[in-house]
Amino acid sequence: MGPMFAGKTPALLRRIKNVAMIKPGKDTRYANDSVVTHDRVKFPCWALSDLSSFRV
Repeated sequence: MGPMFAGKTPALLRRIKNVAMIKPGKDTRYANDSVVTHDRVKFPCWALSDLSSFRV
């Protein structure tokens, strides 16, 4: 935990390797196919309107 712009998301993204990143389909703030940090670092993801539609 920490304040906004404290680097929490970039620190988490540096640690993960083999994950499926999923975000809500209505989250279109920076990119439809990426999770983007405040400092514009992108990590690919799936944007889904319904989690049950995700298949590994």
